[in-house]
Amino acid sequence: MKDFFRINHRRLWVQNAIALTLLTHLISASYSIHLQTIRAGELDASIINRSGQQRMLSQRTLLLASKLVDQGLQSKPELLEAFQTTLQAFESNHNWLMQNAMTNEAAQEHYLGQNGAQLNTKSGSFIALGKTLPAALENATEAASLLTKLEVLALDAMLVYLNAAVTFFEEAAQLKTKQSTDILKLSVGLSIALLFLEAALIFIPAQRAVSRAFNLAERRQKTLDETNKSLRATSEKLAFSASHDQLTGLANRDRLLSTLEQMLTDPSLDVNSICLLHVDLDKFKEVNDTLGHGAGDAVLRRAASAMQTAVRDADVVARVGGDEFIIVAYLPEAERHSLAQQIADRLIKRISEPMQLPEGQCDVGASVGYTFASEDMRTPDIIIGNADLALYEAKRDGRGQALRFCGDMREGLEQRRKTLEELTTAIDDAQIGAFIQPKIDAQSGTVLGFEALSRWSHPTRGIVLPADFISFAESAGMIEDIDTLVHQDALDMLVQLRRDGFTVPSMALNVSSHSLRRKGFSRDLIRMVSDRGLSPKDVVIEVLESTLIQNRDDLAARSIDVLSRAGVAIQMDDFGTG
Repeated sequence: MKDFFRINHRRLWVQNAIALTLLTHLISASYSIHLQTIRAGELDASIINRSGQQRMLSQRTLLLASKLVDQGLQSKPELLEAFQTTLQAFESNHNWLMQNAMTNEAAQEHYLGQNGAQLNTKSGSFIALGKTLPAALENATEAASLLTKLEVLALDAMLVYLNAAVTFFEEAAQLKTKQSTDILKLSVGLSIALLFLEAALIFIPAQRAVSRAFNLAERRQKTLDETNKSLRATSEKLAFSASHDQLTGLANRDRLLSTLEQMLTDPSLDVNSICLLHVDLDKFKEVNDTLGHGAGDAVLRRAASAMQTAVRDADVVARVGGDEFIIVAYLPEAERHSLAQQIADRLIKRISEPMQLPEGQCDVGASVGYTFASEDMRTPDIIIGNADLALYEAKRDGRGQALRFCGDMREGLEQRRKTLEELTTAIDDAQIGAFIQPKIDAQSGTVLGFEALSRWSHPTRGIVLPADFISFAESAGMIEDIDTLVHQDALDMLVQLRRDGFTVPSMALNVSSHSLRRKGFSRDLIRMVSDRGLSPKDVVIEVLESTLIQNRDDLAARSIDVLSRAGVAIQMDDFGTG
């Protein structure tokens, strides 16, 4: 009997040793599978994230490329830097995906085969074209051609396959996670089965270890599921951001152009009924200058809301610039002209309603230019250009009104283009300068000073008076350059008159509201005076009553305050006419 128990005891220990060894291997295998699942999950999450980023980066690259081409050589360095940074991020993500995501034949087929329309090749072409764009900006035609190729790749050739790549990687990650989880559960199940066959000294510790491993696996799985859910939500937000304006929630230029292109090519629609309204806010710049950009953003959001309530549900409202909006509507042929005018008038009325902000009351208006498509105008650029011409005429005729495009407006555009070229040449060649006239005391006949007046010495038209070019210069953004030329010329005359022995108490300079609101204007003017050996007391600044100084935070008010404290006299010009 003793031998029997000894034999059975030895057999039991052998069995326990075998079971423990098997259990140890099973637990080790479970732990290894668990680590592999985590690593695979982290890699899958990175692949999904980077794949999702590719869609956003391709669209942002295209948007920045469009802005670069629009601005040409006038593009700001930060715009070019943003474009290059975005393109570099797209290239970096693509290279990472090619190195880390090609783990099976299905993934390789999606990027290298026909199922993905050779997504790798198209992405490479997109990157190569993007790298050549900055150098092509010197040639507008070449830059436009490159932009067209980028648009074809980003919108037609790549976007669908980039979307499909995200879906493919998500499905592959889910399948891999399920397989790993099934294997892990099987391993745990075998471990538990062995535990029931072992003595209490082996069962209890083993059960606790397995339970801990299982709970950890579930937490990891839950974390992975939440990560995937967050990635899907981020992907949806990126898709929304690619087609909508972030501030107002309206459609952006890309979505507008896409919608307009679809309508123009839809055979079921009458192209003559497609109406495009270009809306621009009046006095919006004054809001930013006087109340700040926070107030400006609030005005843009309120204007966007007013436009959405003023149009029909089927109409598309898009923000295409700072304070510029475009609305695309499909109107019945029989009443399209009257309906378009009604919509435009309703837009102006609702946008022009006073708005109370924490910074103060804000009064903005709106001008509208609208046009209709036709059989010989089937491109978005032509239609938008015509609406833009109508908008320009509406603003030029006094703002706060709506005008429909007509062919005569193109002649006006050509005349303005010619005037712009001549005025640019006049500024570059210093054709614009100062003519001075004395200020005389009517009773004593004493010369009180001189006033500098702007005059354009045109090579063929002779002396051109300010009334014929100042307003145009203001709208074209050239008035600050003209102010600088006239001020320099007038101060040089003051120095020369005194050098010739004339008694000139002071020189009065007219200053536009644009110059007064330019940062650094007062500093530059005081330096201009000092460089000529003059004193600030030798200068008088004449300010129009219409230079809307609404509060002490207005840049114009601050410029006047700085000049006044420096000793420059400030006078009101044309009092009562503003």
